[in-house]
Amino acid sequence: MGTPSETAPRTPESGAPGPAPAPARADLALSSEFVPRAATHRLAAEGDGLTHTYRLTAINHGPARAVDVVVTDELPAALEYVSGPRDCAARGRTVTCGPLAALRAGESYSWLITVRLSPGYTGDGSDITNIAAVSSGTPDPDHGNNQVSLGGLGGVPPGVGIADLSLGKTAVLPGERSWVVPGDTFTYRVEVRNQGPGTARDVKVTDPLPRVLSFVSSPDGCSVSGPTRQLVTCPSLERLPAGEHAVYRIVVRALDETTLRGGSGGGGHGGHQHQGCEIENLATVTSSTRDPDPADNTNPPGTTGPGGGPLYLKHPGGKPSPHPTGPPTPRPTPHPTRPGDGHGPGHGHEHGHGKPGGGRPHLADSGREVPGWLPWSAGAALTTGGLLVFLARRRDGS
Repeated sequence: MGTPSETAPRTPESGAPGPAPAPARADLALSSEFVPRAATHRLAAEGDGLTHTYRLTAINHGPARAVDVVVTDELPAALEYVSGPRDCAARGRTVTCGPLAALRAGESYSWLITVRLSPGYTGDGSDITNIAAVSSGTPDPDHGNNQVSLGGLGGVPPGVGIADLSLGKTAVLPGERSWVVPGDTFTYRVEVRNQGPGTARDVKVTDPLPRVLSFVSSPDGCSVSGPTRQLVTCPSLERLPAGEHAVYRIVVRALDETTLRGGSGGGGHGGHQHQGCEIENLATVTSSTRDPDPADNTNPPGTTGPGGGPLYLKHPGGKPSPHPTGPPTPRPTPHPTRPGDGHGPGHGHEHGHGKPGGGRPHLADSGREVPGWLPWSAGAALTTGGLLVFLARRRDGS
């Protein structure tokens, strides 16, 4: 190192050491403003009141240039960072932009910070205040203008932060039939609707399949997970505006197993067009936006058939009934027993109650029918015998 005399500044006249120069100073200031929504195509296309952009501008009032200029924006709880220039990044709720290598006196530099309303925010924007600050590696003689506060977020539509989602689920089957058999592969069509008033954020559909169904595929990117490989999860939607809907298709296969609601699930006779058990499969939609009526976020039980009714799994070997159950089949007409046959011991027959005129009698021993001519012949013989006895008595009396 040199000696003090070698390194101290010298006056031009005498060459003697002079006073040290004043350190460089840069008076930095920061301004903040909203960017009109139409200023960027992306924001104009969204137009839902969720996304907003701030312009943060650092200004150097001199006299020296400022080096390593950094802008820090502490976002309020009602806002989330979306995007910014390449030299901006967010850590938690703190957004940092820079450092800018140098900003000369009299110049300014701006950063555009895009934010969005946090899920669940239901205000009108008037209670939102955003505070940002600027700093640099150059001494600043006036720190009073290094911080800026911008309050009142405009353009927030009524009902923001509230979205009433509903979900419906229908099996797509040929001929609109309401049943499948083990081994059948078919598609569930899951439809999610946003009934407003606001945009739904982070929309997700999950479908825990019953054991009687196995996941095959999904043309819409749904996948299966979990230890039993039965939980189907569909890709999340970042946003679903009010009045719009989304559709997911899930392809499944019916297995030879019945884990169904209510045992028989309404199958069997009694006028149904099937002989099987009900397949109960409920899907649910969720969102980070507050839903005022979560009761319709799951499809109602017993509505996944093509016609809006239940969907059934036919039992192995079962066939759907071609017609509703008809009138009962008549029972065979009972045959009465012979006169004199009772129901005492040794006469436990199941062919009538011995009522006269109920049909031809049966032989008790053999069970064969009595010939039709035999009763008439016996009656004639008795009549003839009685007549002969009467004639004989009359002759003897004469």
